[in-house]
Amino acid sequence: MVKALRVFLLMFALGFIASPATYAQTLAVQVDRDVLLEQETLQLTISLQGQSNASPDLAPVEQDFDVVSSSKNHTINLINGRLDSKTVWQITLLPKRSGTLRIPPLTIAGEVTEPISVVVQPANTSAASKQRRNVFLDVTVTPDNPYVQSQILVTVRLYYAVPVNQARMAEPTISNAMVERLGDDKNFESVKDGHPYRVLERVYAIFPQNSGELIIPALEFNGQVTVGGASPLDQFLNNNGLGIDPFDQSFQRTQPVRLRSTPIHLKVRPRPAKFSGTQWLPAQALTLTETWNPSNPAFRVGDPVTRSIAIVAKGLAAAQLPELPMNSDISIKNYPDQAQLDNTQIDNSIQGTRVQKIALVPTQPGTFILPALHLYWWDTLTHQERIATLPAVTIKVLPAANSSAASLPKDGLSNVPLPTPSLTTPTIKPSPATKMKAENSTDFWAWVAIFFCIIWIVTLGVWWRDRRRRLSPSPILQKNDERSKTAKPSLNALQTACEKNQAPLAKKHLLLWAATQWPEDPPHNIGDIASRLEDKTVSIALNDLDKAIYAQTSSNWNGSACWNVLKPVLTPPVRPKKQTETSIPALYPRN
Repeated sequence: MVKALRVFLLMFALGFIASPATYAQTLAVQVDRDVLLEQETLQLTISLQGQSNASPDLAPVEQDFDVVSSSKNHTINLINGRLDSKTVWQITLLPKRSGTLRIPPLTIAGEVTEPISVVVQPANTSAASKQRRNVFLDVTVTPDNPYVQSQILVTVRLYYAVPVNQARMAEPTISNAMVERLGDDKNFESVKDGHPYRVLERVYAIFPQNSGELIIPALEFNGQVTVGGASPLDQFLNNNGLGIDPFDQSFQRTQPVRLRSTPIHLKVRPRPAKFSGTQWLPAQALTLTETWNPSNPAFRVGDPVTRSIAIVAKGLAAAQLPELPMNSDISIKNYPDQAQLDNTQIDNSIQGTRVQKIALVPTQPGTFILPALHLYWWDTLTHQERIATLPAVTIKVLPAANSSAASLPKDGLSNVPLPTPSLTTPTIKPSPATKMKAENSTDFWAWVAIFFCIIWIVTLGVWWRDRRRRLSPSPILQKNDERSKTAKPSLNALQTACEKNQAPLAKKHLLLWAATQWPEDPPHNIGDIASRLEDKTVSIALNDLDKAIYAQTSSNWNGSACWNVLKPVLTPPVRPKKQTETSIPALYPRN
């Protein structure tokens, strides 16, 4: 019944306004408020009597405002028994700055609107803090005087007092810096400026790769806030007993909102000249620990013992932690395993862990000393150099368990008397015991022959299976071939940058190449790539490249030599690692 009545009223209105002379076209413009905050949106409404296919020219408005959205609709109202038809444009504007801003005259269908002035207050003023804001962003940065390659925590909080839908927050992109997101988003309740809010908190760890000025760009949030209400026609029908259910959420209106934080400028300190370590390690805390497997081991020649050394640093990513030197005593062989890297979040900060396992195999008995390990690092809280130390270890190596073995006499068989030769050989009949011994000897050699025959057959079968496997195409190789094709443009660009001695550009394309090799866990810096490639020559070349970038000059860097080292190593594909993904929780979950 209600639907039929709406259709009838709409057809009646269309017939009533079919004639262009029914109403004179009158243009009106208004805003939902004339005082707002810098981060809040403004609703501009333009109405025109009758129907029109024209659209307003919003170019003059974009001098002081960003046009967030624009919509157009036709309304029909019954006023004193007469149907009134209007074309209405709803335009959402976001001010670009604070101050008194002017919406200039706009032209539609040959008519011009009146100009409107609005006052935009800065979001951080005391007057603005006293005014209730439904949705706003708050960004804090610690510390404000960071060191190069040290951790900077950027905490982004979204405060909202109304339901927020379709929420999107852009990830920060900073040149010459590594950005790591710490954990999942947090939702909690808080009171700010005397008003209750729900809060969405997100934390980033940023590691600047160069000293000097660092700009954390404005972070942008986009969403839809619920403002409620219904259309004029629904209100008319509701007042006459034919309206909608007021509790039906499908008739609630939403308003777009876009928030933008203020860019933050930081001064990044360089590496202090008094730091005496070979690798720059700025951290809040750093420890060196070791464990043995088996615990309290008894060292014996030829028996392996595993030593695990762990570096744990608060405020550094695992990829920034160095490889420790191995024992250089030739009497104990070292067999290092691949280092285990792990990043965790602790006390709202990143904590990197590098665990290196080394199998120690003594080659001769005696007493040996594993030298102490020293790792220099810079305390970013107290601004002084510190040393993490593992003390020297004295071990006593016992002989091998099977070292005592029987030996033959020095003269061997030389003292055994030989029989005297005779011209006639007597016929000697073998005894039963001698005959049985000969038969047993014959059976023994027969079994030996059968055993070696079986070994030969097994070896032939293994060789034949290996040959077929080598000749057949491998799915892993096919997958690596596809990855090599994807990485080819990055390698070509890397070669060009190296040949032109463009160190920053070479780093960029090297990271792009690495992203194709480890798509699920891409490296974030050159040191991470070097640790994954596990090649000493490549590590030296990449270290030279990193130094050239850090020094902000590439005049002494030999790019062609670097490419000659990297080319044979980067050509083979590298097996990727597994990565976990995190999801964003809903901003306003329903009960």
